[in-house]
Amino acid sequence: MRHSLLSLILLSLPACATREEGEACMPVAEGQESCPDPAEVYLDELSSPSDCDDDVVRMLSEEAPEIDDAVFQDGSPGCCYEVILADRTPNSECVVGRPFVQDGVVVGASLPALSGAARAWAEVGRAEHAAVAAFARLQLQLMVHGAPLDLLGEVARAAADEVRHARLAFQVASDLAGGPVAPGAFPVPGPVDVAVPLARLAAEAVREGCVGETLSALATRRAAEGTRDPAIRRILEGIAADEERHAVLSWKVVAWALQQGGAEVRQAVVQALREPVRFGGPVEVEELAGQGILGPRALRRVAQEGLRQVIAPAATALLAAG
Repeated sequence: MRHSLLSLILLSLPACATREEGEACMPVAEGQESCPDPAEVYLDELSSPSDCDDDVVRMLSEEAPEIDDAVFQDGSPGCCYEVILADRTPNSECVVGRPFVQDGVVVGASLPALSGAARAWAEVGRAEHAAVAAFARLQLQLMVHGAPLDLLGEVARAAADEVRHARLAFQVASDLAGGPVAPGAFPVPGPVDVAVPLARLAAEAVREGCVGETLSALATRRAAEGTRDPAIRRILEGIAADEERHAVLSWKVVAWALQQGGAEVRQAVVQALREPVRFGGPVEVEELAGQGILGPRALRRVAQEGLRQVIAPAATALLAAG
């Protein structure tokens, strides 16, 4: 029980945060002609345009700013204020699902210039596209350590799922954009490591799968529930079912690694579980929920619920069994 209790405690602790001055913005409603006075703004209405995991701690602006025509990633306008920001995951990227990380950098294909829901769905497609590469690398890494064929087969199936997810997401983006949208080249910055220590493989599986894909599956299910378009809802429900299976697969990979690797792997898994969670979405506005895209506040709620209700109990069972 020692490791189970340790995992629960570590997951419940707030992450250390660095604080700095910066800018945080709020969306502009249709027909809005001016920004509200800083004293009238709730801090949870603000988000950093550049770092989706920054928390706004305190307002510094004393006067209302002018509306900025293109603040957010999707090209929408906003009101931006000088604030104190707390970065709870320094030097990290905000991602959804299983990213492809190379030398600490999250890698993704290039995209054409888009805006609004089309841009958001293209970002979803890019994340699914990158997951194909992540599963391909994972399969080779598992083979290096003699993983059983059943496990390799599940990873191969997951990679095929991600190809289908990417195709569906880019089709939605194309429909919304009124023309074809597809990913560009996948810019791998250097040689891909496949002969990695088992402890590293397990830690990466925790970050990218046990946490990332579990939260992604929950977020996709939540997005489907709030979608008005029946066709998009069906797409999201299908993706959510696959992502739930991928999340279960990630826990199985880590459980197998714990059985094979002993104390070193266990230590790496516990360390990975105590790290701050990297989780964010393709847009910084809340108004696209009806088109299947959750905004940052909704995603944060999903992450908080998922950590408490799914990941912490699963980590308890994992470490108790290992």
